[in-house]
Amino acid sequence: MPFSSLDLPFLLRVFGFAPGSPQARAMDNTLKMCGMKMHHETKKFFHCHYPEPENRVFEVSLRGDDGTLMDAIVTCHMNTSSFDPNHVAFHILGFKPRDFPICHFLPSNDLVWVPNAEN
Repeated sequence: MPFSSLDLPFLLRVFGFAPGSPQARAMDNTLKMCGMKMHHETKKFFHCHYPEPENRVFEVSLRGDDGTLMDAIVTCHMNTSSFDPNHVAFHILGFKPRDFPICHFLPSNDLVWVPNAEN
């Protein structure tokens, strides 16, 4: 599947987002900032999360209702002042840019580059 700004109209149709909707603007912004690249040897997609210096990454332990433990990676956008005020996250969470950081889990098999704690 193509993932570039040039393919935005096609992608909006595939995902059922209306042009100009908060989802469409968020998708367009993401594609312009970073885009998705395909590794030709492995046929896997690599997506970069925009590397803002204010972002923080955390490893957290989660416990399920049955007591099962697992570790997860969370990234937090500490400064949301440059975010589109119509971004779907603000509509879901009910606040505006600059009000609070936005944190979210990263899916399994994502790769996160972080500096060595000793450096």
